[in-house]
Amino acid sequence: MDEQGVRYLETLITNCVEEKRTVIAVHHDVSAVRRLDATVHVVNRRLVENGRHDQVLNTNGIERLFQHYSTSSQNQREVA
Repeated sequence: MDEQGVRYLETLITNCVEEKRTVIAVHHDVSAVRRLDATVHVVNRRLVENGRHDQVLNTNGIERLFQHYSTSSQNQREVA
């Protein structure tokens, strides 16, 4: 999506939130989520983590979210 489209969607979401509407969006841009000041629900086949963006998308939160990947990689190396 181009920059103009991103700005349009961010404005639309912000306006909906100000009107007390519930907005559900799938987003892969962490910076955009932070700008929207959103509550985050991280899903990977199930709800993995949820909370305010500043609680979930900080260093410890990101580490927790991806911890199972590093554990899987480490286990694969140990087997090899």
